Amino acid sequence: MKRLLQNTFSNVGVLFIKLAITFVMTPVIVYNLGNYDYGIWEIIGSVLGYMGMLDLGLKPTISRFAARYNAQADRDGMGRVYSTSLVFMLSIGLFLSLVFLIWALFFPESIAAPESDISRYALLLMILGAQLMVIFPGYVAVSFLEGLQHYQVKNNILLINSLIGAACIYWLITPENGIIVLALINAIGTVTKFLLYFWLLSRPNYGQMRFSRANCHWQTLTELMSFGLKSFVQGAATRISNNADNFVIAFFLGPATIIFYALPANLIRHIRMLIMSITHAFLPFFSDLQAREDSASSQRYYVTASRYVVAIALMLTLCTAALGPDFIAVWIDVSYREPARFVLYLLLVTVMVPLFNPLSSRYLTALGEHGILARLAVWSALVSLGLSLSLVHWFGLEGIALASVVPTVFIQWRVLGKTCEQLAMSRMDYLAKVVGPNVLPVVATIAALYTAQLLWVFDSYLVILLVGGVSSVVYLLVLFCCIPATDRQMLRRRKLQGLDQEGR
Repeated sequence: MKRLLQNTFSNVGVLFIKLAITFVMTPVIVYNLGNYDYGIWEIIGSVLGYMGMLDLGLKPTISRFAARYNAQADRDGMGRVYSTSLVFMLSIGLFLSLVFLIWALFFPESIAAPESDISRYALLLMILGAQLMVIFPGYVAVSFLEGLQHYQVKNNILLINSLIGAACIYWLITPENGIIVLALINAIGTVTKFLLYFWLLSRPNYGQMRFSRANCHWQTLTELMSFGLKSFVQGAATRISNNADNFVIAFFLGPATIIFYALPANLIRHIRMLIMSITHAFLPFFSDLQAREDSASSQRYYVTASRYVVAIALMLTLCTAALGPDFIAVWIDVSYREPARFVLYLLLVTVMVPLFNPLSSRYLTALGEHGILARLAVWSALVSLGLSLSLVHWFGLEGIALASVVPTVFIQWRVLGKTCEQLAMSRMDYLAKVVGPNVLPVVATIAALYTAQLLWVFDSYLVILLVGGVSSVVYLLVLFCCIPATDRQMLRRRKLQGLDQEGR
């Protein structure tokens, strides 16, 4: 439990630092890239997202098996998973690098701006191709560090890497070299980060994992892919659903329009990333408990942790809905506020609904019961894409955002049912224990935000930060009064233990 908390706080701490970097760097990048190249950068990110599907679901699978074998003290099993997955991922990286090289040599004009220097976009594609050669084998190192629950050291490297990269981009980027500098510094940082991860894994304190041809087994790869296939289908469908928006916008409305969708989408993505950071360490945690056949602890931790993750998600969602459009106006420019407003509101729905059951993917994957996530994700992706292609003609950017709402509500209700089945409780029981204590805090926070809107104009960072901070405090104070008495007693005990340790 102590390691779980340490890993979770480490993940969240790094995310907040990255949010601060994004806050500073986004206006710099928008200014130096311009609307067209910014749109191309988003499209390239979507292409890389689709290519990420070629890991065939092995990233969470490797983490799960590493945690399982480590709990069972099975060094041979860990060695087989490490070496076999490394060969497979390296093969994928080499293949994708070749694809990007061909794209750069023969089709760079496909992403070039009208009357621009095509060689600049060819160089961009070559840099991205070289980066892919390292990214896929690097996933093995990341998954093993997470499976062995060494999140803190991984996050420390990530943090330093991000700060150095952001500083280099800030000082070197110009409108003339913008997209090349951005890609090159990101590539150098990615390669450096993954090489450090591999070096750490080779050390005795971090698993002492080394590649061995003797540990490469077809049977091991078959086992990994059999388990990972469900995660692959789920991840592929999710990527199609998330990344298709940029392609639909580019095709029907033009690349320069993407920025009006990307700004609110990125704000909301940070909420999703925060929740993912909080819940990330639960996959190896639940895998460890499952290997020990401790289902009672799994249920207790699931319900308690979900209650407070939902609280954080609701608090952030309310503040983002009330302050988000004005924040974009202050952050980037006032001309981006109104085009982003209703896109922001609709996308908040698609993010908040899954967050009522935030640990479902981690829990079901740890139990090997994640097949339902794959099936429903495929259905959601197809429906969302079909609706996007239809609604973009009628409602533009808002139609694309609306297309994700309907399937999201349906599939999350079904996922909740599957999760509660494994937890041996009903949906209503789960909602009463997890969501119920958050109802009054939501009402109180809405009242606080509405009152603030009557009193102030949100036209500066100071006002936005003040209103967001006060509203969050209101939420947490009311929540403390609504949570079960056992939780309050636990918090008091933790506080007394902390004071006792400080006294000693």
